Amino acid sequence: MGERLRGTTVPWGVAIALALALAAVWLFLIAEEKSVGQNTAERLALESLASEGAANRLNRSRRLLDGVRDNLAQIDFFRQNFLERKQARIVGISRFLEERARARGLRLAEVRYQSERARDRQLEVYSMDLPLVGRYRDLRALIDDIERSDMFLMITRLDVQDANPGEGAVQVQLSLATFFEGAGSGQ
Repeated sequence: MGERLRGTTVPWGVAIALALALAAVWLFLIAEEKSVGQNTAERLALESLASEGAANRLNRSRRLLDGVRDNLAQIDFFRQNFLERKQARIVGISRFLEERARARGLRLAEVRYQSERARDRQLEVYSMDLPLVGRYRDLRALIDDIERSDMFLMITRLDVQDANPGEGAVQVQLSLATFFEGAGSGQ
């Protein structure tokens, strides 16, 4: 009924049951090892994605911080070079406007200047009214000169009327504005 294995007699049924039990344990361990390996790989992939997301957020934060620093530097440059040097800028702006109007063939009558505080009271608005007479294309060239300049001038009003239709001349009221630090600083 049984066969002899290494000096003992084991019934066939027990041997087969033992072999099946060992095979089942072995298959279970292999399946469990695969599952653990797969779970570990999935966890590593998720952690890698989380790390990439954190790195992306960090890079975005660094770019924002660099942008803020750049903006602060530009504000500081603006304050030092435009807002604080009022007298020097007023003289430079006046010369620039007179030279450009003359170069463009425009007659510049009496320029009126006005200074007032802005609503927030930290800035002073400096306005200039320029009555001009000349050809329309010369006026356009002057406006282009103003917009391309580094004078930080804003055109606030532009009224154009025929001055002498036969000559093609126009009469222009051009108003400009610029800003300075509030009264009392940098003057």
